[in-house]
Amino acid sequence: MTAIIAIIAATIAIAVCAATFITYKMELWGPQTVPNITASNAEDAVSQLASKGFVVKKKQQYNAIRKGGYIGMTGAKAGERITRGSQITVLESLGPGVPQGTVGSTAKQAEAKLKPMGVKITEHEVVSEHPGKVSVSAPADG
Repeated sequence: MTAIIAIIAATIAIAVCAATFITYKMELWGPQTVPNITASNAEDAVSQLASKGFVVKKKQQYNAIRKGGYIGMTGAKAGERITRGSQITVLESLGPGVPQGTVGSTAKQAEAKLKPMGVKITEHEVVSEHPGKVSVSAPADG
């Protein structure tokens, strides 16, 4: 009789472990896998992440990609498993422009950021407290 009870208990334990493992892999509970975003626009990326239970914020920045396009995300990497409700930031393109941080960078760094966007670059030397650094941009930085 004890052997039968032991076999039944072992079977139940195995079934519970298997069910727990399967439901975990199906992501019915526990951390969620961050999807590999295939969206071309930021709104689609937000939708894909929100549907997995993540808190999604958007941050806009200038980029060579057309306005509204999906640049990438911060706060997580595709394929990573993170807690449901974790915050992920989707980077949305404002289109070509002068990115934040251009003023104060070197001319070479500024050119490297602006050339891929097709932004017209004209350099003028001015008297500055920080020689070799970008003092001003038009349109304004950011």
